[in-house]
Amino acid sequence: MLAAAAALLAAAQPTGRPCDFGHATRTTARTMAHDPDAWLGRCVRLDGYVFGSTFADDVGGRYRMTASDALDRPNEGWVGLYFGKGTHRPSATVAASIVGVVHACERDYAEAAAQAGPDQLIVQYGYCHYHGGLVLLNAERRGHARVRLVRQAGDRARRAFGDLLTTADAGPPPPPVRALLARFATAFAAGDATAVDQLVDGYDENHPERGAALERWRAFLVGRSGPFAKLRRASAKEAIFFEARATKRQRETGESPAWFACFCTAYDCEGRWPISASDTQIEQQRPYLCLRAFREPTVERTLRLGIGIRPSGRIEPRQPPARQGLSTANLRHPPQKA
Repeated sequence: MLAAAAALLAAAQPTGRPCDFGHATRTTARTMAHDPDAWLGRCVRLDGYVFGSTFADDVGGRYRMTASDALDRPNEGWVGLYFGKGTHRPSATVAASIVGVVHACERDYAEAAAQAGPDQLIVQYGYCHYHGGLVLLNAERRGHARVRLVRQAGDRARRAFGDLLTTADAGPPPPPVRALLARFATAFAAGDATAVDQLVDGYDENHPERGAALERWRAFLVGRSGPFAKLRRASAKEAIFFEARATKRQRETGESPAWFACFCTAYDCEGRWPISASDTQIEQQRPYLCLRAFREPTVERTLRLGIGIRPSGRIEPRQPPARQGLSTANLRHPPQKA
């Protein structure tokens, strides 16, 4: 028998006074992350940004949620959401206030498993199916103004909530990464679409493996409108390397984090390089182009290059932080309306 953990929502039904904007305790996701057990079962209000089934205190919280080591630093500025009846999940990022009852995915699962019979399987759905940590149940939202968060840049933002390390912190990339990049450069310069396809994987999209569709994909990779077209510019020849911050599991197993080779495609990229792996997608308006070197999750652990081509939704800053003088307040860069 299959028993879904829908009891998770039922457990949040108020038994005393209701959890609404008139009774909630105002706090932040970061505050709760410092002592999560102290907040379990409480009715809270959070003010910030809502996107899908996730809330973030600010743009820094959004970056921390998507960081390579997010599981090691849970809820550093974000929580998951399960909306109550009458409140719909927004399809775009909105500035909003949220109230709800604080729960934890892991604890709710453990409680449901303890009550389940021997022939029952507990399955969590929604946010807890993919993530862990704190969530708000029966969440109610106020505010629906759509916003587009600004891509953050500069060393202070990188150290505050980014997950990419410069070579000054991580050291130089290993020789196999440089060798793979050199093979790509040779194949691309020769216009060898088959060789480029064998080296590069679009890791955030599924791509064709045979027939005419595959030929179109290969032509796209080396074509004038393809993701690497800007590499033909003289200013884009020298790669700048970044390493993703290692996770706890990677440190314990000795597994190498991903490396990113980024090329400046603008006149100057000082203070404009990505601070996070989530900002390495190839997007037209960005002043750089990045490839990810990673080990495939197979027995062979083959080293591959990858590109992200799914839009991030973040817009470019009007001025590089290195030139405008980044202050602590700037780390919570206000959103811009869509």
